[in-house]
Amino acid sequence: MDENEHHHRHHHHFGQQFRQDIALIKVAVPHYTFQVLDRAIQINGAAGLCQDTILPKAYCSLRSLRIADGPDAVHKRTIALMEISKWKKKLLMKETQQMSRL
Repeated sequence: MDENEHHHRHHHHFGQQFRQDIALIKVAVPHYTFQVLDRAIQINGAAGLCQDTILPKAYCSLRSLRIADGPDAVHKRTIALMEISKWKKKLLMKETQQMSRL
């Protein structure tokens, strides 16, 4: 294996290792940011929708980012599939260990 191939494999493994964490972040951060922004708009009442504040622009920007980043359902599916895969591996290892004891 040459150095280039090793470098590629290392980065691929590194990316896969954090894929679930990245998907979790892509769901949680916009969700909670949206909640905070919505509360700020509520607290400010009608002024929260007025162009004199930063809130309407922040709302539009956040909404645009959520659309551009992709549907939350896709990220949630990625998280679910990775969790299922982890548990399948754990169960398979446990079954293999039990079978080897026999």
